[in-house]
Amino acid sequence: MGVRKDRDSDAGTMHSPAGVDFDIMSLGDLALLERQIESMRKRKEILQKHEHKIFFSSGSWMTYVVEGGKRKRIKRKDRKELEDYLVKLLREQDNSPKVEEVFQEWNDNRLEAGRVIGSTHLRDKRNFKRYFEGSKLSRRRMKETTPQEWADFIQAHFDRGLTAKQWAGLRGIVRAVVKYSVRKMLITWRYDDIIDMVDMHFVTREVHEDGEEILYADELQALREHCLSIWGVHERCLWLVSYTGTRIGEAVALKPEDIDLEHMVITVRRTETRGDEQGRPRVVVREGAKTAAGMRQIVLPRTIENEVRDIVERAQKAGWEYLFCQRSGKRLSAESMRRKLKSIEEKSLEIPDRPPHKLRKTVASILCDSGQLTDKQIIGQLGHTDIETTRGFYSKDRSTLEDRARILEAIPEIGGKKDGDADKEKGRKNPA
Repeated sequence: MGVRKDRDSDAGTMHSPAGVDFDIMSLGDLALLERQIESMRKRKEILQKHEHKIFFSSGSWMTYVVEGGKRKRIKRKDRKELEDYLVKLLREQDNSPKVEEVFQEWNDNRLEAGRVIGSTHLRDKRNFKRYFEGSKLSRRRMKETTPQEWADFIQAHFDRGLTAKQWAGLRGIVRAVVKYSVRKMLITWRYDDIIDMVDMHFVTREVHEDGEEILYADELQALREHCLSIWGVHERCLWLVSYTGTRIGEAVALKPEDIDLEHMVITVRRTETRGDEQGRPRVVVREGAKTAAGMRQIVLPRTIENEVRDIVERAQKAGWEYLFCQRSGKRLSAESMRRKLKSIEEKSLEIPDRPPHKLRKTVASILCDSGQLTDKQIIGQLGHTDIETTRGFYSKDRSTLEDRARILEAIPEIGGKKDGDADKEKGRKNPA
């Protein structure tokens, strides 16, 4: 302990400098003392993490703590007893998972249990990164967080501007983390406790004119003619999508055996997805469609039988596993199809760029406007669960302004001539 012992030459004894006798400390005693000092140091470090003031009032020592996500006051008669309670609580909180760890555990568990596919796992992982990465909240212990903290976090995103789609992504993550934390008994409050404090009037909806969502009749015809004139593998795929309305991920995952040329029927059995079974960011083909309703049979008109047969026979002759492949036999990707369509529209057709999903909306609009198919037949072709989805989100007005003008002119009380107008006009030209 730094105390110098002076040996008495006559008696051979040890004395302290100040004439006070000390027993010689053993190594075990020294180690014990060092442990006690280290324990006191750690205790001090833990207590420094306590965010609220410790104060004396009405004969008791008091402070505030957060337990289960709720703030409460605690008091003890003795300060040491109060500090002992705080040390125990803070140690438990230090061992509890952070918000980002709770999310990871929830997301991984549902993938392992087979409740979601790899692409969904990857999508939510990206959403969490988009909204939470670098935030103070993501690094907080879930037990320590409060509904007010979450509400402030969400409000900050709203104040910076959120579209309805972005809000859906953020809301899904928050609801899942809170629900999972309740189940794990990390918190006692619920999702609604957060939302009640958030002003959501800042949600904006992306508004698109119908013309931005679909191809007009002349544009669709120009695209089909261009594809037929080139008839490369990308063009063959786009041409088929323009008649079937398949999702582009479904189209590039078709195989020759999926097309029944005798009955002119396409069976959709699989789709391209971003994310493998382990949730890794890989582009793969997954058996099964995007939804249960997506597993379907699409009927093709006999008028395009020759072109469809040529598509199938080319793939079979080349020995391709998939219907649309490069010369090497490698399957075309959905991304390559998006790039190709963009190039055709902007460079060859000189029309505004509309991604492949707009082709799907175009076909949906044509089917809904035809009046020739029942609701069940329409959703059967497109792979929707109900007709409300088709009519509400997919079916668009494909008439141009000129088309609308001609229609209005044909309505007598809007733009057409009423009975007797011709005689009145003749009378004005030839007055008596």
